[in-house]
Amino acid sequence: MMDKIHDIETKIYVDQILASLRVYRGNTLQRNIEIWKARVLDGLTLRQVGEEFGLGWQRIRQIEVNISRELKTKMKSGRWAM
Repeated sequence: MMDKIHDIETKIYVDQILASLRVYRGNTLQRNIEIWKARVLDGLTLRQVGEEFGLGWQRIRQIEVNISRELKTKMKSGRWAM
């Protein structure tokens, strides 16, 4: 994971985004956030993440798209629940 994040500022920013998303969603979708992290930050394939979480690769893709869309919406609006 850390080899994909090149500097500490980026890691802090990503951690803040993820913390904000958890607060925003009330921690009900912690698994989906972990799936997003595995795909985006760790660079695992859809199949690898699916095997790790016991889901099909199609569902992993859907989760990744939904979380990414939600993050983009929050970033555009400037609303971070910190």
